[in-house]
Amino acid sequence: MSLFIHLSIALRFCNGEQNTQLLVVNLIDGPLAADLAVAPPPPPPVFSWTGFYIGGYGGGEVTHTSYNTLILIGPPLTAFSHLTPADIAAVDAEGSQILNKTGFTVGAELGYNWQVGLFVFGFETDIGGLTASSRTVSNGFINGTGSPATSFFSSTLSQRVNDALYGTVRGRLGVTFDRLLIYATGGLAYTAGNYGFTYFDTLTPSGGGVAAPNKLGYAVGGGLEYAITDNWSVKGEFLYSQFGKDSATGEIINFARPAFTNTFATSSRVQEYTGRVGLNYRFNWPSPAPVVAKY
Repeated sequence: MSLFIHLSIALRFCNGEQNTQLLVVNLIDGPLAADLAVAPPPPPPVFSWTGFYIGGYGGGEVTHTSYNTLILIGPPLTAFSHLTPADIAAVDAEGSQILNKTGFTVGAELGYNWQVGLFVFGFETDIGGLTASSRTVSNGFINGTGSPATSFFSSTLSQRVNDALYGTVRGRLGVTFDRLLIYATGGLAYTAGNYGFTYFDTLTPSGGGVAAPNKLGYAVGGGLEYAITDNWSVKGEFLYSQFGKDSATGEIINFARPAFTNTFATSSRVQEYTGRVGLNYRFNWPSPAPVVAKY
């Protein structure tokens, strides 16, 4: 607050003599001239999600595994088998199961966001590990070809899936509410591990097989991300992934008389349900265009 002083002096001539009188003294409440030259401060810069980021995540996961078993009888030796048709059906059923196993996941991620108005477009890739390896053991009994109907022999079929490596390459599409980002995501998923089985019973030698493919599939999901500062953000995310089928074959060969070969054709199909939280650091390059105030 400042005072602007206005002083008016008038000169009057009366009868040829100069008469000086103070006419007005005004005290006007208002800004000084110097105050008028100061512009208001510019508005704060608008937050943007645009830029590269890197971070890490951790959470829980459920491995959903569908196992399937099929016993084949035939060459290269003879069509004979020590398993009766009822035994084969029983072992096939025991080896065809669905198993859910819980575990943990942890990994790293990087990506890029591009904000256009309220919408954010981007991509993200991540790689990490899983702990929910799946294993099922089926115990049963077989009668055996040529055995008395009252004779039974124990059998065990063990199948296992170990998918230790898990990663995705996904696109992201979201809508922003200032520092809150709500997004959907989807793309490629991959995993590396092994699948195998082992079978034995008390009538024949044991047999088994193993496969170690790199499996490809897809991942879809969504999440929320909140920028706690201009560079740091936290997120929560859910992903569903499905992979291609793993197959492993093995043989049980008995060289006794009569000799025979039993071929086991087993397979598994894996689905992953993953819930995780993450912490990301966003770089300020490329920087969005600055906001210029106009007056």
